[in-house]
Amino acid sequence: MNIVPINIIKSNDLKIKKTNSKESEEEMNEINQIIKNDGGSKNNNEYKDLEKKKNNDVIEKLYKKYTLDGYNDLKFKILKEYKNKKLYNKLFEYSKFVIENFLLSLKQISDKFSTKSNIQPDLRNWVDIPGYKVKGQADFEKISKNPLKYGYKYVLYKLESKLIPYLNLPYIGYTKNFNRRIKNHIDDTLNSKIKSIMTGEEISRYLMKATCLALEMELNSIQTEIQRIEPQIDEDNIQDLQAISNWLDFNRGSWKSQKLYNFIIEEVIKKHFKITKLELHKERYAALSHEYDLTQNYIHYIKDKKIKGTLWPNGLNMVSGGSGGSKLEVELPIFDYIALVSLGVKHEKIIKILNSSYKYNYASSTFSERFSQEFGSSQELQELVLKPVVESLIKDNEKFNLKDIAVSIDMDSKTLNYKIQEWFEGNKFGDLRALVEANIIDWENLKIYNAKIQRILKGYSVEQWKSWLISSKSKMKKEELANQLGVSWAWLYSKKFVKPLSRILLGKELDSLKLIKTELRKRVTKELLNQGKDPKDIMEDKFTVSFKSSSQMRAFYERIFSDEYVSFDNLMNTYSTNSEHFLKKYPILESGKWKKKNGRKFKKDMSNM
Repeated sequence: MNIVPINIIKSNDLKIKKTNSKESEEEMNEINQIIKNDGGSKNNNEYKDLEKKKNNDVIEKLYKKYTLDGYNDLKFKILKEYKNKKLYNKLFEYSKFVIENFLLSLKQISDKFSTKSNIQPDLRNWVDIPGYKVKGQADFEKISKNPLKYGYKYVLYKLESKLIPYLNLPYIGYTKNFNRRIKNHIDDTLNSKIKSIMTGEEISRYLMKATCLALEMELNSIQTEIQRIEPQIDEDNIQDLQAISNWLDFNRGSWKSQKLYNFIIEEVIKKHFKITKLELHKERYAALSHEYDLTQNYIHYIKDKKIKGTLWPNGLNMVSGGSGGSKLEVELPIFDYIALVSLGVKHEKIIKILNSSYKYNYASSTFSERFSQEFGSSQELQELVLKPVVESLIKDNEKFNLKDIAVSIDMDSKTLNYKIQEWFEGNKFGDLRALVEANIIDWENLKIYNAKIQRILKGYSVEQWKSWLISSKSKMKKEELANQLGVSWAWLYSKKFVKPLSRILLGKELDSLKLIKTELRKRVTKELLNQGKDPKDIMEDKFTVSFKSSSQMRAFYERIFSDEYVSFDNLMNTYSTNSEHFLKKYPILESGKWKKKNGRKFKKDMSNM
């Protein structure tokens, strides 16, 4: 679904007024009539010509229909904590603008996307619907490796515990995203464990008990993995599951948390549970019906005894499946959820905020399923409402940097830059900043504007320029580069050329190729070390400098970071995800060929670097 850009007259602060269903339905009819009277056109130009009063009428009517308790609670908390920070004021200003755009475009989905979750029909009298595969069929294993490729969106799976006292007890579940579901099982278990510690009450669900047992058995290996991901963390800070849960919450959405989740799934869950995909479905209701049937009638064996169903004590399920995460008709603050996404808030945190603001225990899966039906994925929803907020922050006159914007939307810089590339036709933050510096702020067709940048780059890609500049002198001399580009050597080194080139490559202005080269090498080094790459491979493959010895390589990196006074050991400990291994692999070697300079050792012959 596309949100049509609209000129909006800024209204007063977001208003909250809860209404009952009949009032909401009447108000929605009034809103529809306002839009209908204007022709109901989706054409962008016609929307732009809407009278200001009608725009405000629509907004005011929709504000009465949809509540924003969670959004406003978070806004109050953030602005109270960061009241003097311009960035957060701008964040809410642009978020409000996006929300109002969404409100005015809501007519596109109002008929089919109500504020109440759909009540599941009685699936017990289910009649078979074609479009599913069962384990054991000839092509099941092939399709299960990439179900979406073949149109199968829903998975029925079985988790079978390998641990006493839950040995061989199965759990039957339904999901649209298998890996995310296993991750949710981990989160639910950790949250239940924390609640159990705080209240003294026993964990209520048997799957969580079995998962908690597995996590506690592998606590040492999880601690080791966290220290490998984040070497500077003190072991005393990750002594129990509550500390591990806190670490995951703190790093939520970053590559660090994703790496630990992957480790737990591969080395803990798969070790202590047998995971089996049972069925693949194209239709949601068919999948839910089969889930109900399996929890009631699945045949399995425990100590050669035939068991029917997976409800406790025959299995780890507490209730029959088939509800899709929601048994009752429950009013969902869907628009509030969307508003929070416009601030970059992640799904798990949104659920906590809504549960607190509305004093209700909303199920995470209920929201996930509702939004997947309309928006396809959380990524698509982010593109709809978070992308325009990020775009506005990049264009803002305050010139916020990538790190600050990332922090404001609770995301790490690396992840945000990947998102920006996805959203803006492969352009990174620095590329977009270069467009802003060039006063190109209409990004409807970035390819056209990139042509202007290409004139500076002489037709070569940003990555090609970076490759040239970070390479050793023996690989590409600047004189050779000038000849290849068809420019003079003097032009290549002139500030008139170097400064705009620096803005394009780095997103900031440096006035010499040497400084650009050093900065590029720094960024590449940090990024690849974060990915676990060997510093020797980085030096040889990326910088085309031949490895001669550990001491030569150490000096190479210390020269790159000389202005920051960073030693090779500090560099590894700070940025590498495998620092201990590399520090042992490349030890300090004493030699008469070395001399001290600025308190550190450098090799006399540093040519070819």
